Amino acid sequence: MHFQDIVCDTSCAAPYWESYSAAYNDHLYSADFEDIISNMTHGYAFEKRIGFIFREPVASASGFYLLYNSEHTDHVYTLNVSEADELIQRYGYFDLGYVGYIYSSAICGSIPLYRLYNVEEYDHYYTVNESDRDSRLNEGYISQGTAGYILPQP
Repeated sequence: MHFQDIVCDTSCAAPYWESYSAAYNDHLYSADFEDIISNMTHGYAFEKRIGFIFREPVASASGFYLLYNSEHTDHVYTLNVSEADELIQRYGYFDLGYVGYIYSSAICGSIPLYRLYNVEEYDHYYTVNESDRDSRLNEGYISQGTAGYILPQP
């Protein structure tokens, strides 16, 4: 992508919410608060708003895939089509479509969305907070790098 191709219209960005199920040890994220509320009946509790993403396609942003493994009750979010295909074909994940659209690089004032994974718990965790990331690393999570870039809290 060339600098002149970047479009930074962030006016249609939506809050990106985090919820968690202690029963399943699973983190769930959505740009649709009704989705967060509806999953409360399945044992998920609202945690916090972690930033902003786009619900609809916008210039300069890419689809953020949502994948789910019912055997391990694990949600994975990725920009990488090849990774999504591998998780589906080799590891039994189901493609649940896009959760939204995020940047693949740090543009338009976006910040990194860190991706961590706890192998023993089969739990993917996402955060924009470096202290939170470091805490999780000390709790047995491993870093899987940056999932993408989202807009920060105002």
